[in-house]
Amino acid sequence: MKGLIKKEILVFTSSSAFYLLIIIASFLIGSSFITSIDLYSKASVAALKDPIYARSFEPVPGVFVPAFGGFYLVFSLLLPFAVIPMISREFEYNTISLLPQLGYGMGKILIQKFFVSLGYVLLTLSLSTLAIIFWITVGGHVAWAEMALLLAGYVLYGILVISISFASASILKSTSSASILALTIVLSSWVLDFMKDATASPLILYLSKFTFTSLLRVFEKGIFSAGVLVKLAILSGTFLVIAYFMMEFFKRKNALRATLTLIIGLILLFASGFIGYRADITESYRNSFPPAVRSALGKLPPLEIDIHLRKSDSRLVDYRREFLDRLLLVKRDVKVVFPDSGTYGLFVYRVKNNSTWISDSTFSNSPEEAFSIISTLSGIKIPQPDVTDYPGYPLVVERERLWYLKFVYYLLLPLLGLAIWIKRRIP
Repeated sequence: MKGLIKKEILVFTSSSAFYLLIIIASFLIGSSFITSIDLYSKASVAALKDPIYARSFEPVPGVFVPAFGGFYLVFSLLLPFAVIPMISREFEYNTISLLPQLGYGMGKILIQKFFVSLGYVLLTLSLSTLAIIFWITVGGHVAWAEMALLLAGYVLYGILVISISFASASILKSTSSASILALTIVLSSWVLDFMKDATASPLILYLSKFTFTSLLRVFEKGIFSAGVLVKLAILSGTFLVIAYFMMEFFKRKNALRATLTLIIGLILLFASGFIGYRADITESYRNSFPPAVRSALGKLPPLEIDIHLRKSDSRLVDYRREFLDRLLLVKRDVKVVFPDSGTYGLFVYRVKNNSTWISDSTFSNSPEEAFSIISTLSGIKIPQPDVTDYPGYPLVVERERLWYLKFVYYLLLPLLGLAIWIKRRIP
């Protein structure tokens, strides 16, 4: 087993694509961090003397989420070119038929290739360490729980792309064809995201819940979602099992097994939509409400909300973002109904008081109006959600100090990768 994994590491690190992608990743990630810190710094100037405005400054969504967009591009568009040859070359050189003769089963071969590829993902993500150290050094704040969730999301996304790449390479056997298939799958997810904002089709809106971007965005928001975790596990597991069955040269029974695996994976994926546990782990509670509000909402009796709006209505979009999604994250038993009839634009709130339902309605979609009505119906005083102890962390970083990041990501890391590549190429 050690010999096999050593062989995989040597093959992977001897590839020119490995070092080229590290160099490209260094430029992309460095540019993302420098731009994010610079924009955050400029916006912070006005917040230093305004405590209320300062509350909206959070380093993870303000700096690290946009900066990690560089990793998203690297994993989506470049990672397949690094990991697909690990399998496709086995077919091109016919070593895939020799390894089983040495006592290595297809499962062991696939697992070793997977862990080596995962090491590349972790190595790429480690490039952010220097930027995080720089941010702390200049006085920046880091919400570590939220940061860990963000990193975990990108590790899981990297695993998903690896799985897609392995399945593509196992099916098509050719590096170029497999690369096209893997990119097609990833870009198809992007197309669904684009169509979601351009159409009101119920089917497109439903399928968009399973796109790679939408799943990753939950981690970026600072929400731990058991449902999203299961979806990513199902997607990755499905592609890996398909890769396992298709690793051998074409056999009808393996093709049927791979097809059955895909069908089962899709069924499990759609069934995972019923897993609803979610938790807001952000320091500012920006996805839910401050502790005092959360405590009051936990005491509420059964609550139902009728919304007489089309799901594509901009008022409903605002209502979801500012109130409903945050409410459902705290109180999961709220029943939300979209009636087919009634006065358009009306919001009806019903609270069960003992055995009787009492209701009130409004045309306003503001959270303040919603809390006022719910408080009156339930008799439980709910504080206004804008009351928070979160201070915010604006930070002004002089542009001259960004030379460190430019030196590291634009010069030091690329030169280091180039030097190692040249050394490996010299006999």
